[in-house]
Amino acid sequence: MTGSVGVGKDKRPKNLTVAEIKRIADGGLRLFPIYEDGGYEVEYFSGDQGVIDAQLALNAARKLGFPKGTTIYFAVDVDVQEGEIAAGIEPYISALVQMFTGSEYAVGLYGTRNVCLHGEKLGVKSSFVADMSYGWSGNLGFKMPKNWAFDQFAEYPIGGTPIDQDASSGRDQGVVITAFPKVVSPKAVLKDIGKTLNVAGLEFGKKVTVPLGPFAITVEVKTELEPKNGTIFTIENGKLSANISDKMFGDLGLEPVQSGLIMEKLDEVHFVSKISAGNVTFEHSVGSDGTLDITMTFNIQKYEDAYLEETLAVVFGTKLTPINYHQLGLDPVKVMKQNPVVAMIVIVGMIMVIANGIANLPKLIIEFLVALGILKEDIDHI
Repeated sequence: MTGSVGVGKDKRPKNLTVAEIKRIADGGLRLFPIYEDGGYEVEYFSGDQGVIDAQLALNAARKLGFPKGTTIYFAVDVDVQEGEIAAGIEPYISALVQMFTGSEYAVGLYGTRNVCLHGEKLGVKSSFVADMSYGWSGNLGFKMPKNWAFDQFAEYPIGGTPIDQDASSGRDQGVVITAFPKVVSPKAVLKDIGKTLNVAGLEFGKKVTVPLGPFAITVEVKTELEPKNGTIFTIENGKLSANISDKMFGDLGLEPVQSGLIMEKLDEVHFVSKISAGNVTFEHSVGSDGTLDITMTFNIQKYEDAYLEETLAVVFGTKLTPINYHQLGLDPVKVMKQNPVVAMIVIVGMIMVIANGIANLPKLIIEFLVALGILKEDIDHI
């Protein structure tokens, strides 16, 4: 789907193109996408790499016009030993499944029988089994996964070109693409984001600090993916995915009523309403001095119904110090116990202030905390 092969003067692109898709369709053939950009070494695989690969594959599939329901096969093109699977392969697969949740596509896996069996347990929809590598340990003594769609078992040349011979279970019929979506440049999207957020001086790779009374928020826009280890939510058609409540409870300990309120506030942000496809990642950490470090990253793949030529990341960041706790009427002990909730409220409140033009940030945050049951104080004095 993406990337290149070779090095130096021999380097050449291997990414699927619109012209190739048209030739395939004109020949009466169907196709299924495979993603492989480095999956031939065990060291390649990790949870972070899964986040990166998922977003690259999703973006490429959308720009190329792959229809809803298409399965994208991610290659684990190496003989992974059983003892190595838990360390990198499983986190990689879990990240793929998480990133695809709520999207229009499904996760497939290419690899040995053993790797595909592990993927099946982790929620992979279909497997492309690399049975042709009959000497690999991952194919010795392992049964076929129940979700197998293709079985690669032989290779022979046609006109000097090696051709794989694969069996098909009928699980995946492939797709025919005849319509291609419109695209937009990251530069055009950046210009609109600057206006929508009301932040002057936004440039690619430049971190802009926006003062908000006793607080401040930084905004940075990048033309690259931002892999994160935090809680990830899918955005589709300007709304956060329906599974946000479950993830907020599982990752942050929020009750359904609390997560519902946060979801309502995020959906009110003008900036989010323009994202047709992408995701948002929330991260937080507490320093030894009690400072709460908060980041919210939006990876945008489709903006106002146009696919970006490159994925664009908007990174918001802020810090909440013990002094800020007192300014908000917060007990430092309670902040330490409920820092995920407080962090989420603070960063969402700041984004709402700069995106929606809300004037009183402290009052907004405190009202939100009271509604969530974190604060009980009277806020009339704010």
